[in-house]
Amino acid sequence: MAYDGDRGRSGDSLMFSTGGRPSVALTDPVNPSDDVLNSTISEPGEAPAARVPACVNTLGYDSDVFDLRRGLRHGGDQLAVRLVSHRDAAWAGALFAAVDTRKK
Repeated sequence: MAYDGDRGRSGDSLMFSTGGRPSVALTDPVNPSDDVLNSTISEPGEAPAARVPACVNTLGYDSDVFDLRRGLRHGGDQLAVRLVSHRDAAWAGALFAAVDTRKK
């Protein structure tokens, strides 16, 4: 969750990395890699989250859920997250991770 998301104003990104692997952009069809702070509320997938009332633009509030599977390393013990905003100030309000582990 972040504050000061501006739809259509590029220059902001959210990246993560795990223990020595290259950074991966957190992006999806609702959140472009160079405009991730775009005043949306989304869940993993191609459509914005179903909400009532269904506002298209949240006027600066951005809350998104990303699937981290493609960038996670098996057996990793570190996670780094980087929020960058080149054109606006941005404030991270909350960051959380839910992990489902499987024993092989």
